[in-house]
Amino acid sequence: MIELIEEIEREASKCINCGFCDSVCPTLPASKYKGHISARGRVNLANNLIKEIKRKDRIELRIDESYYSCLLCYACQEVCPASINAGKISELGRRLIVKYAKNQQNKIAKLIAKNIMKYKDPLGLKYECSKWAKDLSFDRNSKNLLFTGHMYQLMAHSRRIEETILKRKNILNISFSLVDRFTFLIKISKYFYNKDIKVEMEKALENIVKLLKISGIDFRYEPDEPYPGTLLLELGYEEEFAEYARSVTNYFNEKGIEKIIVIDPHTFEILKVHYPKYVNDFNFEVIYYLDLLDAKQFKKIEKEVTYHEPCHFVRRLNYTKPMSLLNNVSRLTLPLHSGRNTMCCGGPAALFNKEISDDIAERRYKELEETKASYIVTACPICFVNLYKSKNVIDLSSFLNLTLKNE
Repeated sequence: MIELIEEIEREASKCINCGFCDSVCPTLPASKYKGHISARGRVNLANNLIKEIKRKDRIELRIDESYYSCLLCYACQEVCPASINAGKISELGRRLIVKYAKNQQNKIAKLIAKNIMKYKDPLGLKYECSKWAKDLSFDRNSKNLLFTGHMYQLMAHSRRIEETILKRKNILNISFSLVDRFTFLIKISKYFYNKDIKVEMEKALENIVKLLKISGIDFRYEPDEPYPGTLLLELGYEEEFAEYARSVTNYFNEKGIEKIIVIDPHTFEILKVHYPKYVNDFNFEVIYYLDLLDAKQFKKIEKEVTYHEPCHFVRRLNYTKPMSLLNNVSRLTLPLHSGRNTMCCGGPAALFNKEISDDIAERRYKELEETKASYIVTACPICFVNLYKSKNVIDLSSFLNLTLKNE
């Protein structure tokens, strides 16, 4: 516990309580201004937590609601004069809960972690996630792997679960009791999915394949690909993530992979930034698919577009290729919050607090809609699902498909 507490203390002790972070924290207004569900509230809670542990050598403070409600969007760090990252404190707080305050573990987080370790997928849908590609052809001899990370495929299922189960506490409690006792029952989730989102997500996957092929890229796709374990680390299960990342790395080695082509911000970050920290011999080139596309295949079309920038791209990875590409192929109009000041879609909170997630999504969608653009383009499947409130919301790959010269 000592190292973890010291890391939290280093981050939180710098706070001067100016409140700048609360001015940009999406969860504060969405929670009806509950002090502990905000960036500053999480930092103050961390400082009190440190004092409690030093005094009592145990954790009695309730920290779960505060840290599990954080979006990990890192907006707070952008405005903090002391360079504190309250999102990082939330990540460390979740690890503290998993290790030393097990009675405060979120039931959903615990179930997700259990499923990933057992089934290589949060919902036990590892093989269902490959069905989108059954009629597509790939280069079986290529050392370049198209790795979806299951992100696009899982969105339709997670949305339906949110709509039908998470909003009803009586059903939720019964469901958790059954699945916790009989883990295999999670696979029933394959029958729960939002049809519209499933169509859009599979269309996006097919368009990514098409764009890569038109650009002359050889690659393979493995139907038995595992989920990369992103949620294990995000939810605080660090030890489990280290073990899991090792097994996924072994999978890549066994397949003879040299380059991993990723298609979403979360998988991009987990493989490019975090895997090398936990796996010593993670020696693969990780590249986002846009960086492989031939720009000459696109034409500029007279369509007004606005772009919702994913937090993981602009603030964590400083990756702006989607923006520059959209600027070249459309008439791009940015919303009020853009660049490193982008506003989170609210998606990461959906599993733990649907009301907060929905409130943030409504506010962000309104900002995007106010640009009067014909299309609202996203580059993240989580963002897509949370902002999918009209047919003019479109995945980046699907929009790029409209700008192909030969179409």
